[in-house]
Amino acid sequence: MANNVISTGGVIGSPSFAQADKFLLSFSRLPTMTLMCQSVNLPGVRVDPAVQPTQGANAPIPGNKFHFAPMEVSFLVDEDLFSWTCIFDWLQGIGFPDSSDQYKNLNLQSRLLLNSQQPQYSGATLTYFDNQNNPIIAVEFDLMFPTALSGLQFDVKQPATTPMVATAEFHYTKYVITRFPQTLS
Repeated sequence: MANNVISTGGVIGSPSFAQADKFLLSFSRLPTMTLMCQSVNLPGVRVDPAVQPTQGANAPIPGNKFHFAPMEVSFLVDEDLFSWTCIFDWLQGIGFPDSSDQYKNLNLQSRLLLNSQQPQYSGATLTYFDNQNNPIIAVEFDLMFPTALSGLQFDVKQPATTPMVATAEFHYTKYVITRFPQTLS
């Protein structure tokens, strides 16, 4: 019987399981997110099939439109609400609900933080580490921008030591995965 295993130079994969808490998320536009991030998803992807009409039934064939799911980030909210208001101000600059001056403010924020010609976007990197805290992969997101920000729930029934957590959703053009070379120990 033929062996259907695809060889990758003798190494099929690590015998260890991935650990969900071994990551860092950094945004060029959100400097506090690296420390405040509680959870983030590596967004899924899909390619919708095209349809080939036939006499009996339409047949699905491989499509050519690559779709990236949004990134969802859960983060701690600091006492000054800086982590939350940074995303709020960014969203307000993109949508400018009151006046176009809000977009101009977004441009100013961008120049101060990023020196960018495209103030509505940010770069982001999600780095995943192995069980010895060595980087395994870096996922670079291009032209990222927020599309949703959760509200904040103030609650006197919560213990004083319970931090507030918010969530934000981001869209982007694409992401590229770079694998770090692994050293043998």
